[in-house]
Amino acid sequence: MTTKKPKTPPTDEQIQDSVRLRELFEKRAGMSQLEFGQVYGIGNQGMVWQYLNADKPKGSVLNVVAAIKFAEGLRCHVSDFSPSLQKEIDRIAMFASDRRPAAGTGAGQDQQTNLASQDSDEGDVIVKAKERAKEFERNKARDAAIIEKMIDVGHRYQVAEPPKQLVIDFLLKDESAPGPPWADGDARSYADSLEMKALRWIAKGKSDAQTKTGT
Repeated sequence: MTTKKPKTPPTDEQIQDSVRLRELFEKRAGMSQLEFGQVYGIGNQGMVWQYLNADKPKGSVLNVVAAIKFAEGLRCHVSDFSPSLQKEIDRIAMFASDRRPAAGTGAGQDQQTNLASQDSDEGDVIVKAKERAKEFERNKARDAAIIEKMIDVGHRYQVAEPPKQLVIDFLLKDESAPGPPWADGDARSYADSLEMKALRWIAKGKSDAQTKTGT
């Protein structure tokens, strides 16, 4: 009869990792545990729950692969919830890149080869995760620039003179909605003319850019 090996209790550090991950999940997931597990390849709802609750009797401690998938889904870095696993990821990345140390000889070489083999699958995940992280940073910078411009435009509107605000409201309103009393047919025609000029200017700019790049 085989005796079932008792489950090793999580360390304080692993518990804190799970607590931090749970807090991030509640703030950023935007979907159920079941949906999150399916979308990001973590598993069923039960597996997601276990990783989020390592401090509970039926919980499970995080591993590298699961941590990367959680980081992808929560749009954060692994270090945001598990500094120790981030160090492990960096170590694996070393074996998955040209920065790995030169191989030794004999038993030491065999040990290094075996370690690299064990880490190969996780290394592939690391490389892809780094690519996603770079894309995430690019998108974040782009979104920040858009938000900054929106704030600037909103501020300019707020401090503008009332007549200018009325003109902006008129230009942006739904054409099917009734216009203000002062906006007659001539005003609408003039607004349409301005819009057409802007469209031609934008089209010309794109055309000039394509000519310069040869596309």
